[in-house]
Amino acid sequence: MLCIVKKTIETIKETGNEVIVQVKSNQKKLLNETKIFAEESNLETKYIQQTKQAHGRREKRKVEVFKIPEYLGNNLDRWKHIKCIVKVTRLRNKYNTKKKNWEPAKEESYYLSTIILKAIDFCRTIQNHWKIENVNHNVKDGSFKEDSSRIRKNPMNFAILRSFVLNILRINNVSNVSDERFLNCCNIERIFRYNCLT
Repeated sequence: MLCIVKKTIETIKETGNEVIVQVKSNQKKLLNETKIFAEESNLETKYIQQTKQAHGRREKRKVEVFKIPEYLGNNLDRWKHIKCIVKVTRLRNKYNTKKKNWEPAKEESYYLSTIILKAIDFCRTIQNHWKIENVNHNVKDGSFKEDSSRIRKNPMNFAILRSFVLNILRINNVSNVSDERFLNCCNIERIFRYNCLT
């Protein structure tokens, strides 16, 4: 396991918390090891989510939980906190507007977990993580251009300010952040009408 992943998991466990972490494709050694261990481990629980259709695609998920054998945690120090491997298989059909047909795609993701849950609970937890990504990080990048920011001195301060502004807009039920920013630039007095600023 990469040293940074091991240290992160150890720090999380020392604080009395649990973690579910995705093994990315840029961690080739860890990903290969995870796949092998999943194949050699017992299937603990499985959940198949019904097909959902949204944003021009149909998606069906299969979540499998593999319990790590005790000998693995005992013999490999880097796996001592890992209780199970979670494999998420996404079967997608994306609608091609040019060809007027549905095109299939398959994607597999692996997660390491320090806690054992039912497959349905892992499914919900992983999806909720992506919900945060879509609702928060994508908006901050799309509306505030956070990823392309050239600020190099104390960038964390500006990240906090962006989050602060986004929270104010959310409290005031703003659905289109870009439009709201434009309107505020046209009339600065609008800002002082927000609920939490008066």
